[in-house]
Amino acid sequence: MNKIQLANDVYALEYEELTPYLTYVYLIIRGETLFIIDTFCGSDYMEEIKKMYPAYRYCVINTHYHFDHIWGNAAFNAEDIYAHFLCKDAIMRHGKEDYLKNKHYLKGKTERIYPRHLIKERYFFKEAKIELIYTPGHSKDSISVYDHVHQWLFAGDNLEKPIIQLERQNLVIYKDTLQKYLQLPIERFYGGHTLHLTRADIQYMITYLERIEKGESMYFDDPHVQAVHLKNLK
Repeated sequence: MNKIQLANDVYALEYEELTPYLTYVYLIIRGETLFIIDTFCGSDYMEEIKKMYPAYRYCVINTHYHFDHIWGNAAFNAEDIYAHFLCKDAIMRHGKEDYLKNKHYLKGKTERIYPRHLIKERYFFKEAKIELIYTPGHSKDSISVYDHVHQWLFAGDNLEKPIIQLERQNLVIYKDTLQKYLQLPIERFYGGHTLHLTRADIQYMITYLERIEKGESMYFDDPHVQAVHLKNLK
């Protein structure tokens, strides 16, 4: 794990276990509370964070239900975990299948801990100036975390380079979410697998979705990127 300081109160923890992807867990310190954005692949990883910050109250945010964002929930109490209400439903539906498919990545407890605080459209931590916003795209339950102090957005897997990954959903909804990002006064963008993104990157993602909608043929030289693209078309 590589710890990267983004500000005096914001850190990114970089994990290499899911090759070829890098995966990021973000930490925001506000007063006596440590906000943890996503919990990676198991409680052991989160216990390391708790050892680094033993004196804080933990507030955990699951940006969506995929295994590499929720398996570390087992290190926390359910009442400390926030997510969209569709996230809990998705974990209940897909959790067993995800475990069987990806259990070789899991480190720590196998118990699934479901988020207790379930939001719909928005939720605001007033003192911390952190806002949770429902932003469906990569998955139907996706939320983004907007830090009003720095005007930074943590978008989970909605934003990714060099190419975004789609589930079977309405591409128009995903595109609307990306356009919503561009309308917010955001200084920096961070993704679950990409540390730094720009407005130009987001505009590229919008164009990519529009080309899929039109049925345009696209080819990417990188074999991994091409494989992701072909999967996006299914």
